[in-house]
Amino acid sequence: MTLVTQSNEASKHLPHLDPNREDGFFDSNDIAEDHVQVAEVTLTTAQLLALNTTPIDLVAAPGAGKYVIVDEVAGFNNHGGTDYAFGGPLSVRYTDESGDEAVTAFPEVAFAEASADAVAVQHGIDAIPVANAAVVLAADTSDPTLGDGTMTFQVKYRVVTLP
Repeated sequence: MTLVTQSNEASKHLPHLDPNREDGFFDSNDIAEDHVQVAEVTLTTAQLLALNTTPIDLVAAPGAGKYVIVDEVAGFNNHGGTDYAFGGPLSVRYTDESGDEAVTAFPEVAFAEASADAVAVQHGIDAIPVANAAVVLAADTSDPTLGDGTMTFQVKYRVVTLP
């Protein structure tokens, strides 16, 4: 193992070294970037009934020059007694309801409109992330006409800075 310092050749490839440190280690602010993070959001019945009109942020916009890369989204439909009537899948998208999908959509019948508790895991797809964009959950076609219960979504993601 090679110690990376400001003065050796390896430091040219690590722009985030703290120049005030002599031990060659990263500043703690730099360690958080490009490591898997987890965000969890629970949606109420009212939020779900307005999900086409008002998408919900799952991951906040990371800041200028940064991108959110979604690895996986797990969803839990905590059925409340009345099935939701979405009329289409639930999508996880960049920016807003019209942005590119970050993962494959959650299926309408097997998950969103399930008649009992349901779990689904959707993995990241080849996507073009948007700089400083939130990741949102939206109902693709319309607000559901009925339903109750909550849904919880857990997002595994990374934040990266790209040139």
